[in-house]
Amino acid sequence: MAEDVLSHPDLAKYHANGTDVQFDAVIAEMIMTPAIYMLAHRFNAPLIGIMSMDLQNCHRFTLGSPVLPSHPSNWELESSTGLYVPFWSRLVNFVNTWWSIYSWFNNFASKQQQIAEKYFGNDIPHVIDVAKNMSLVLINQEPLLAYARPEIPNVVHFSGLHIAKTPPSLSKNLQAFLDDATNGFVYVSLGSNTKSKLLPQETLQIFADAFASLPYKVLWKFENDSFSVPPNVFISKWTPQQGVLAHPNIKLFIYQGGLQSTEEAVHYAVPLVGIPFVFDQVYQVMKMVSLGVARYLDIVQLTTSELRDAILEVADDKGYKDRMLALRALTKDKPYDSLENVIWWIEFIMRHNGAPHLRFNGVDTAWYQQFDLDVIVFLAITSFLVLCAILGAVGWVSTQLYIYFDLSNRCILRRYIRRIMNEKTKSA
Repeated sequence: MAEDVLSHPDLAKYHANGTDVQFDAVIAEMIMTPAIYMLAHRFNAPLIGIMSMDLQNCHRFTLGSPVLPSHPSNWELESSTGLYVPFWSRLVNFVNTWWSIYSWFNNFASKQQQIAEKYFGNDIPHVIDVAKNMSLVLINQEPLLAYARPEIPNVVHFSGLHIAKTPPSLSKNLQAFLDDATNGFVYVSLGSNTKSKLLPQETLQIFADAFASLPYKVLWKFENDSFSVPPNVFISKWTPQQGVLAHPNIKLFIYQGGLQSTEEAVHYAVPLVGIPFVFDQVYQVMKMVSLGVARYLDIVQLTTSELRDAILEVADDKGYKDRMLALRALTKDKPYDSLENVIWWIEFIMRHNGAPHLRFNGVDTAWYQQFDLDVIVFLAITSFLVLCAILGAVGWVSTQLYIYFDLSNRCILRRYIRRIMNEKTKSA
């Protein structure tokens, strides 16, 4: 991806050697292409990072944000995290998290550096050093829909930019199908990355059998219209999702846990049944379950009865809808518009040519100093030596006391034996 971006002629004409084009800021996606950060160095402009999901641990370590291996906000470990994780699981999470960070820095970042040098020359800083000086980090994540955790000052969250002010209209046949669902309908979509048609035949049959037993109609985003479905199911290769979620007859939304779909469901106050597959989807569904607005299902262990029961529970229990309405009210209760806030911060960076005062300067220190590991090791060794000295002293004193009392006891025993012998001699 980095190669495709930097080699694209529409971009290369700006950053190629000899050009004198200037920019006030560079906004770069942070997930997988740190080589692109070098555009900020090339144009001598402040760098603004943007994440289409929550930060990865490699970014948190780079920027100085706390790395919390077993905290549920660590979406990279999916379901292995939690608030009350036992010791051995936390040990495994610790090793996996820090090994991932080590691999990113020593393998992936090195390859990205080679790509950057290919397009910008060898006389450039390392991509990690450029990342450390990032002026602003924009995270496309509604804080209320994420697990609360400490953040550094130059992190700004935003959300809902893709939500339309007016829901898109539906096709006539789809509109008629949903309007006719007087008992309610269930909407099913696994997003654009995970396609329903790619699921195993056995899994598809589980979905079809569960839908057939429901007292509701079902709208299923399915990329193969030749698949045989029950009479109460309407198949559509593509649906205007926000228009569907805004329909008054909707009961619940079965989805894969995508971030944007989650925000849309909250915006339209639609309860959820989550079936996550990849990336941050497990984390997202787990969070919605913790808020009491969703059920979590494992696609590998899924059965017809489990799917049917989950749908009926969420659709028939009014508590799911009420909690979703309360969650929507919380997300809308802000002192500013999310888009306007992001624009203000970008313009702030441009006006002041960066924001070094928001940067955590602890990232400039060695990693072991940043986490006080040298202090911890010193205190551990010192405590161990002091403990050894104390135990040695106690052992020496105990030995001396033993010798002293042993000699004293022997002297008393000798005197006693002599006295007895003297008494026997006198008697004889």
